[in-house]
Amino acid sequence: MPAGYENLAFNTSIAASSTANEDKFSADKANDYSLETWWIAGDSVAELEMQLPEHLPFNRLSIFEYSENKALSDGFSTIRTYHIKEYEIEIFNKNKWETIYVGDQVGACKIIQLPEYKTASAIKLKITKAQGKPGICLFAVSNTQSKK
Repeated sequence: MPAGYENLAFNTSIAASSTANEDKFSADKANDYSLETWWIAGDSVAELEMQLPEHLPFNRLSIFEYSENKALSDGFSTIRTYHIKEYEIEIFNKNKWETIYVGDQVGACKIIQLPEYKTASAIKLKITKAQGKPGICLFAVSNTQSKK
């Protein structure tokens, strides 16, 4: 199988504005490569902020949103509910925050291909509107010229 893009933010320092349960759903679960762990916000409006290796260019962001699953009575089907309705991506560069992307729903997987390469010392996912408490399984930052 072909290799994927290297996640430049894998296991870097990450902090959340709130957490539903620090022991079970802490912020570090959003950049640990496991889709079986996730961060859940303590409120419907929340932020995840990651430190980035400086001077490494990136142009691709991946966000995997946690879903609440409800089994249907047929014993086979499942309904997945996602909570994020609006969000922004900001980067910290030259001592200020700059918005580089504004989006609506994330869903199972959102891949954002930036029109140009960016560099930053930090990146922030700002969830500005959600129905319920949102969760993130993975927040990854990549360079499309890198393959791991």
